[in-house]
Amino acid sequence: MLVLSGVLVSGIAAGQSTPGQVGDSLKRPEPVPAAPSAPSIEHGSPADSRVAPGGKTVTVSQFEFTGNTLFSEAELGAITASYTHRPVTLFDLYEAADRVADFYASRGYTLASVTIPPQTISDGVVRLLVSEGRIARIAVENNKLYSADEVRRYFPAAAPGSVYRGDRVQDSLRTLNTLPGLKARAVLKPGASYGTSDLIVKVDEKPIEGSLNIDNYGRKDIGEFRISALARFNDPLHVEDQLSLMALRSENGLLDYGYVEYSLPLNFTGARLHMSYGDAEFDVRNSTIDGRNRAGRLQLEQSLLNHGATQLSVNGGVSRTIANADFTGTTFSRTAISLLEIGALLTHSYADFAVTQLSTTIHSNFESQDRNDLAAGSVPHGRERLRWEVDVQHLQPLFGLTQLLAHFNGVYSPDPLVDTEAYSLGGPDSIRGYPSGEIRGDRGYQGSLTLRRPVDWAGLHWVPRAFIEAGSTFLIDAPTGVDSKESLTSAGIGTDVNWNRVTVHADWSFPLDNRTVSDDRDSSRVFGSLAVAF
Repeated sequence: MLVLSGVLVSGIAAGQSTPGQVGDSLKRPEPVPAAPSAPSIEHGSPADSRVAPGGKTVTVSQFEFTGNTLFSEAELGAITASYTHRPVTLFDLYEAADRVADFYASRGYTLASVTIPPQTISDGVVRLLVSEGRIARIAVENNKLYSADEVRRYFPAAAPGSVYRGDRVQDSLRTLNTLPGLKARAVLKPGASYGTSDLIVKVDEKPIEGSLNIDNYGRKDIGEFRISALARFNDPLHVEDQLSLMALRSENGLLDYGYVEYSLPLNFTGARLHMSYGDAEFDVRNSTIDGRNRAGRLQLEQSLLNHGATQLSVNGGVSRTIANADFTGTTFSRTAISLLEIGALLTHSYADFAVTQLSTTIHSNFESQDRNDLAAGSVPHGRERLRWEVDVQHLQPLFGLTQLLAHFNGVYSPDPLVDTEAYSLGGPDSIRGYPSGEIRGDRGYQGSLTLRRPVDWAGLHWVPRAFIEAGSTFLIDAPTGVDSKESLTSAGIGTDVNWNRVTVHADWSFPLDNRTVSDDRDSSRVFGSLAVAF
């Protein structure tokens, strides 16, 4: 927490924003996703070759298999053993063939089929023809941004001549769909040769994506109402890269913020390098205080698990933050800190369409500090032994389409934190009955429960909700006269409304604590945003 001296203490005590609080008003949490469905793979249904039960019988002494390369004769023979040495009908023979096909499918070879070719049965030997389902070719359709060769490289397990495995193709599609501006689905069609299939990858590409946004998420003294624009340029250098640009301005020009990020892949398994820089300049309303907050980050992200219901990625990098506050042009507070950052993101979906998301980050430069190091207000070399943050969200379907979203977030630090690293509560993504950065500390936690139900009405998609949330922050070695613990609680209702490319987000919340709010709105507040995507 920023500590000032002299006449400036009263200004901050009255609720004027620090550079760290400015940064708080610009942060956005990682949203919990809907339970992901498996990537789309379309294929035609095989012709029904079944025959009616009953009829003539034959005693089978053994089954012989041709076309099998993945499993031995003995392995397949064990599956059909129950159909030998007893009278069986033609229906039973087809059932035995289906059991072998089911065995292949259970091992992931979902295109495998087993047929009974025309034959004369002698000595009770029945021949079964196994088609293991090989890929003839991979074709790419509708692509302009990404080349066909680029897309094919994401399917190493489906190379021409290989046996098709549905789970591996789904994994490849998941990884492919992480490319900027690309969404893909696969279609299987019969190949030129018997027993083969063509894998057709159909893509939908967006070279440029973006949005225009209006919200009232800012703090009162640096401009509540803000307008921003976001643009993403996908694959601009044709190396599967992305350039993101964002500009934000609050009312009366009290806050100007610019952000740029560039990322590019390092391999075909989900490793990606991110480089970003953000710069915020602000003026405190009706005051001679202004300031600036600059942050740069270099981060490497790697996907470790991308199979089925579970996705896991890890990241690591470095950051540098420089922030200052000035009084009549003279800097009275400055913070500079360099950090090593590591983190992980785990998402797991369940059969009932519930989804859990766990993220964690650790910041450190392996140095410790105490409250006295922050007392002067200027920290030219910030020290941070540990800042560990954990965020858990769980979305649980209930009755009908009703959903319960449970959220917990917490930060632990053994030492006091500099202003730009402090844990913050209040704002549209935190305790919504209060403005952004209402209370801040070196440690803290918050939790919320939200009941929501998506519904389509009047040609619009609505997601109404009711919520309750609470949290606390803690100061380590709090200065004399300053509470070491502060708490916030609020409850409210809100909704999201989607129509075509327009999204409206609104929350009406009520503070439940007996305390004076920094912007004097003690009864209730509304946070709202309007976004138009292009």
